[in-house]
Amino acid sequence: LVFVVYPQALGQLPVPQFWSFIFFLTMTLIGIDSVIVMVEAVNTSIIDISLYLRQNRRLFVLAICIILFLCGIPMITQGGMYVFLLADYYIFGGSMVMIIALLETFAIGWVYGADKLYDNIEHMIGYRLNIWLKLCWKFVSPIMILVRIFL
Repeated sequence: LVFVVYPQALGQLPVPQFWSFIFFLTMTLIGIDSVIVMVEAVNTSIIDISLYLRQNRRLFVLAICIILFLCGIPMITQGGMYVFLLADYYIFGGSMVMIIALLETFAIGWVYGADKLYDNIEHMIGYRLNIWLKLCWKFVSPIMILVRIFL
């Protein structure tokens, strides 16, 4: 839709070159923003674990960027679309996403503790949430994800 219909619609506007430039600049900036968020999420989650990495944050961020760059190189080769489809199907799609979601809900509800998370949210926003959320974190969400995985 973004790369077929919108360019055709932009071609119908007055001065289509300007609007097309603005549109694709917007798409590029959205892509760059998404990558920055992903890199910062990885960096912050790993740096919070280690005092040594906190002291050498710039080198660690550089290392993560280089590793992610090297992981992306196969995607731009001649067989890049095939590599992308394999990664999309086996790594990012289907049951793998559900397994990751199950592990996350298990970590929130049982490892970190639903009561502790409930208290943390109350401390942040100033009032207690509905008790239903605690039940969802511990029981409802993991059961629904398990049902989705096995059905």
